[in-house]
Amino acid sequence: MTLLFAGIVNIYLSKRMKQIDMLEALKVEEDNIKDISLESAVRIEPTMNPDLELSGKVIQIGSMAVENDGERIVKVSVLAEDPDRILKPGYTADVYFLR
Repeated sequence: MTLLFAGIVNIYLSKRMKQIDMLEALKVEEDNIKDISLESAVRIEPTMNPDLELSGKVIQIGSMAVENDGERIVKVSVLAEDPDRILKPGYTADVYFLR
């Protein structure tokens, strides 16, 4: 798989899943959104343990771009495969979009 681009996100507790398995909506620059689709693979590296790699996938792509600090961004949500529940609320992680 080829790395498309990366972002940093905060971890939060998904009410739907009742476990820590979903990342806060990523802010993807408008010019990168064309490379992302539902089910696109991601690699997640928790800041607390950068040697650890978790897999995940895109589960939602925002329907519109919004202004954010002078940039046009689209919000993208990612679901992490985290059976050992390593991710905790408030932690951050690097997220790498793969192709």
